Amino acid sequence: MTTLNAASRPLGPRERLRATRRNLLLWTFQGWLAMFFVAAGYAKLTEPLDHLALLFSWSGAASSGFVRGVGLVEVVAGLALLAPLASWRLGRPPLLGAAALLAAMALIMAVVHGLQLEAGAVLLNVVLFTLAATVVRGRSR
Repeated sequence: MTTLNAASRPLGPRERLRATRRNLLLWTFQGWLAMFFVAAGYAKLTEPLDHLALLFSWSGAASSGFVRGVGLVEVVAGLALLAPLASWRLGRPPLLGAAALLAAMALIMAVVHGLQLEAGAVLLNVVLFTLAATVVRGRSR
């Protein structure tokens, strides 16, 4: 007599529904994060630095190379969140790495904005961190 463990047995209707909902929620979070970080990164790559200083107060104190580098990292990581759309097997490691990187960046920026007493920006980065950490946790299973 063989016994099946939880990982090898077929999912019941409720478990399948729960897994589908979790998958949709994670894809929604990945889409939101991708849109936000690609847009923010694109702005950092293309806007003049004096305009960026109005949008991102920290960019006025940073070198142009650093600001552009952060923008490039944000665009690449944002796109990597969508890598599984091309291939789940090949896209999963970039997805997990990008989500972890963006979570770390959001946490660092929450601290930077907190030191500058920018409550709205802190809240935004806490939300971004929470979304990215949820994606890391949900997709690493």
